[in-house]
Amino acid sequence: MSTPAYGQKLAVQTWIEPPAIPFGIARDLLLLADGKPCAEAQSKWVLFDMAKKRPCKVDESLLSAYGTEDKTVFGGDKMEKITVPESFSAEKTIPLRRSDIDFNNHVHNLCYLDFALETLPQSQYANAAFKHVRITYKTALTENDTALCKQTVVDDRTVTAIFTDDGTLCCVVELR
Repeated sequence: MSTPAYGQKLAVQTWIEPPAIPFGIARDLLLLADGKPCAEAQSKWVLFDMAKKRPCKVDESLLSAYGTEDKTVFGGDKMEKITVPESFSAEKTIPLRRSDIDFNNHVHNLCYLDFALETLPQSQYANAAFKHVRITYKTALTENDTALCKQTVVDDRTVTAIFTDDGTLCCVVELR
């Protein structure tokens, strides 16, 4: 996969896969620089009834409005889950700011990546050139929480697990 240059124009391809479960869909994204892939991503979406506070089935009319494609950005290979290490070499508590919170009173998804980068030792942060980023969201940090970030290096991966004050795992970030 190529690395785009600063300021280079990128093309984006995106599609949704046919639902594998009744309550959610996968959205695939492929970024192209000069026609060559430079980034690929997949997000899982769950349709949520805000009034009833529970997931609801993805309606066929919604799927037909957007259309689905029977392909996946990762070539059909199921990605293995990020394993949460048993022990960590670094730990940092990060108080949440008002700007970290979205309209659902949850921490914005990208803030979790910022928290993982903030937990890196300065020497690793100063030379950071990660080409692979994986994030698995478990449960949301909310406006009254504090992010407890625990980090370690496993093989060639830096793994950060982000917890609430009471020890609930919210997110796992893997950097390579």
